Amino acid sequence: TRLSLNYNNLYKPREFTDFSLVASGHGTFSNYLSVGFWSKYRPVEMKDYFEPRVDGRYFKRPEFYYLNTWISTDYRKPVALDLKGGIRKGYGDGHFYEIGPRFRMNHKFQLKYNFKYDHRGNERGYVTDYYPDNDTIIFGKRNKTTITNSIEGSYVFNNKTWVGLKLRHYRSKVDYKSYYNLRKNGELESNENYDTNNDFNFNAFNIDLTYSWNFAPGSFLKVMWKNNIVESRQIENNSFNGFIDNLKNTFQSDKMNNSISIKVSYYLDYKYLLKQTG
Repeated sequence: TRLSLNYNNLYKPREFTDFSLVASGHGTFSNYLSVGFWSKYRPVEMKDYFEPRVDGRYFKRPEFYYLNTWISTDYRKPVALDLKGGIRKGYGDGHFYEIGPRFRMNHKFQLKYNFKYDHRGNERGYVTDYYPDNDTIIFGKRNKTTITNSIEGSYVFNNKTWVGLKLRHYRSKVDYKSYYNLRKNGELESNENYDTNNDFNFNAFNIDLTYSWNFAPGSFLKVMWKNNIVESRQIENNSFNGFIDNLKNTFQSDKMNNSISIKVSYYLDYKYLLKQTG
């Protein structure tokens, strides 16, 4: 178990930003079932100097609490399951849950799937600072839902080489309900004149393929291929697409990036070199 108190200031100027209490704990039973929790409580208002995106301005965030719990079954067995869930209040009221079954086919190959759903209702945050000039910062109240699907697999050829693959589809949709002006004291006041549509739907699909070779003691060669596809669009009349349509539109996007990286780490035994030269 763990209990901590956090008090945060800006570095310069030395201004108070946040104070919170964090409690967490975890344990494993004799049958290798593991459980745990993590919680955070902020009993005072927070001064967020980063959300307004303008130097010297801040946004007052209300009191806040967050709690999540998790459970994991025995990883030694061929099939195991990870479950996680939580709630938050004060900084985007909502909940999330996560399901992650994992499969160990044999001593060489394992596969893991993870599904995560995260909903934040009545979240308040930055929209723009261009209306009607930089002295006016527009905030909005919004509902945000994020869904993530990922599949990870790894295959071990021998005790020196292995290959890993990760596929991930990330989708986030935002629906704005109302807009505000950020006042100089960090509070919000209603803005009935701002009517720009900022609802949007964002998708990202990633592929990470990694090959690793331990060619000498403490020395590795790693080759990684990354593919990233991004699709983002404004939504009219709250007409958010379903999962299949989102995935299809993502693959049709022209915003695709490919990269290959090679990394060599060589362990230099200084004492061995001294013996050889001596």
